[in-house]
Amino acid sequence: MDKVTFEWFSCEDGRILDLVTCYRTVFADEPWNEWKKCESCSAKWGITQTGNIVDDKCPNCGERVVDFWPEEVVLHDVQNEICDKKISACQVAIVNDQIVGFCWMYVISADNLEDKIKLSGISHTIQSRFCTDDVCYLDEIGVLREYRGRKIAKRLFAHCVQSLFKDNSVKFITTRTMINPPTILYKWFSHIEYELIGRYEDGSGRGVLCNSVLETIKHCEALS
Repeated sequence: MDKVTFEWFSCEDGRILDLVTCYRTVFADEPWNEWKKCESCSAKWGITQTGNIVDDKCPNCGERVVDFWPEEVVLHDVQNEICDKKISACQVAIVNDQIVGFCWMYVISADNLEDKIKLSGISHTIQSRFCTDDVCYLDEIGVLREYRGRKIAKRLFAHCVQSLFKDNSVKFITTRTMINPPTILYKWFSHIEYELIGRYEDGSGRGVLCNSVLETIKHCEALS
């Protein structure tokens, strides 16, 4: 079994395009299947489902299909979410000098979080229930299919949590994921006592989870 090492990611270390590639590959695979899409009829395909696409034409409507996550879009998001944030943490998993997993989180105000994730009322929920204006948002976490099942994602998350909150006063961590059908991430976060504090009513099956930093660190200590 190939050895996995964990490294802190910096936008200045020359690996940013490697991270972008890993991100696009992770989400092109199951369960997300975000590899190609048709902007006309909203159909999408995963990396293992593109056999019906011929000459980049949608088999449903005949319009041209495009990348679900274009490289330039992901690159912009990485720069905005990691490089430009004042308080952030990003760690990557490395096998044979290749990035095979990632996790990043950052501190954000409740109002800005609501704008980012487009869930009306989540700012009020956070401020009224937890008496805070700032939270940590776990933005992205993922591992390539062939390296799943080795607790890589859990260890990436644990390292980021412990690093980010060593000298930080933020008391709560939030994240967004699919709850119906439930993802592995949702099942694990429920196991470590994350609470569902908001759900989307758009049919996407997504929800927002939250737990305290102290409770999260307790669960993470066994993984780091």
